[in-house]
Amino acid sequence: MVKKTKRTRETRKTNDSLLPNHQPPTLPLREATTCLRVRQSPYPYLKPLPAEAASRLRVYVTGTAFLGGWTHHQLPTNNHQLTSLVWRRLLAFIGLAVITGLLVILTNVQSFAIPPSSPPTSLPLPQPHPLPSTLMRWQDTTNSGDYFSQVAPTPVGYLVWSQFPVKVYIETPPTIDPKQAQAWVNHVLQAVHEWNAYLPLQVVENQKVADITVIRKNPPLQKLPNSNIPRARSAQTTYEFYNNKNILYHRFTILLSPNQTGQYLLAAVRHELGHALGIWGHSQSQSDSLYFSQVRNPPPISARDVNTLKRVYEQPTSLGWTLRSFRTSPKSKIASSKKTGCCRSMLPLEEFGLEQLYV
Repeated sequence: MVKKTKRTRETRKTNDSLLPNHQPPTLPLREATTCLRVRQSPYPYLKPLPAEAASRLRVYVTGTAFLGGWTHHQLPTNNHQLTSLVWRRLLAFIGLAVITGLLVILTNVQSFAIPPSSPPTSLPLPQPHPLPSTLMRWQDTTNSGDYFSQVAPTPVGYLVWSQFPVKVYIETPPTIDPKQAQAWVNHVLQAVHEWNAYLPLQVVENQKVADITVIRKNPPLQKLPNSNIPRARSAQTTYEFYNNKNILYHRFTILLSPNQTGQYLLAAVRHELGHALGIWGHSQSQSDSLYFSQVRNPPPISARDVNTLKRVYEQPTSLGWTLRSFRTSPKSKIASSKKTGCCRSMLPLEEFGLEQLYV
């Protein structure tokens, strides 16, 4: 009886120590929680606690677990307080998520809006080049006029050459009989000789140094604006811009259909060379070599063709001038596509910020 009474007094002393103004027992979190929820405590001297003591023990255990010390924030004791706490934490989480998302969006928008540290690429200011001597001496005694209004300027201005002679490379067809290949080359050479009277041209053997390359190859099929049926073309001329030692240049490639022979091949080469020399448009007169369609009796280079070419070379252009704040490496190629009639050009969309155009 004596020992039992002593043990009961010790238990009451322990329970009373959890009331206000008493230091709580030093128990691990898991063990203390178990004492509250399980009737059989792992410690023989602990018994189920009164409600008030258990409430304070929860306060102390919570403070130890989350803050590393004792706090005086009471946990919810009923459903209303618990629901309110859950809603507050949910709203806080949603608000934090919204703020984080806005910060991410604003950061990305700001990164797009800030200009790059290096200055952007800009085209040279368009300026006219001196007229080549051949065009300077040209005089039209017949006053035939021209079709300059039909020539389309490009985003860099008119497609004029500033360094002469313009180098032309003629690829010998490798897939046909050598005699036929030589006949084909001779027709191309004749057209080059005809235009050489008005602009200095030079035939070269190395394609890498050529300004104009002529190849016997079928051009890609062309779709008409109001039709989905592709149409074969007799020839195609393309140009591209490139940077060499911080100067903007251009070069041309001419594709001639293998089906073209005789005078029609000569007419096709004459026509495409007119585009490559700067007449980026078509005449409305059948008497001009730059007429927009083939005719039964192809005409030679007319006075109107030369008058138009001379007016083109009097216009300002960005070609042949130094680029401003150019970012790409020397001899870099800048390309995208444009089509107009039998011709196709390569435009510098990305580096120069030019929009793609269709004519």
